[in-house]
Amino acid sequence: MLRSGKLTFSPAFSLDCRIRDESESGARIHTGGAALPRAVVLVSVTRRIAHEAQVVWRHGEEAGVKLGARYELDPTRQERSDPLRHAQVLWSYANGLSYFAL
Repeated sequence: MLRSGKLTFSPAFSLDCRIRDESESGARIHTGGAALPRAVVLVSVTRRIAHEAQVVWRHGEEAGVKLGARYELDPTRQERSDPLRHAQVLWSYANGLSYFAL
């Protein structure tokens, strides 16, 4: 089953992806062959869940990620109404940046 996803690498950059073969510990994603950094935040748009993730393999247009911390994207809070925006805020906190610097 394919799910709509987003990858965010920084507060300013994101990439659409398709999530395949997701498990508790990892996922295979279709990226269209885009170059990816090792650390990303993977957002499942349909499930409204974000994971810190590490890219562990790449092959053509697909990549494998090891899933880390999981975050429920709460649509009741204004800054979290957009799952991608929430993932960007999570990325900022994880990297020592202030939310207000965005």
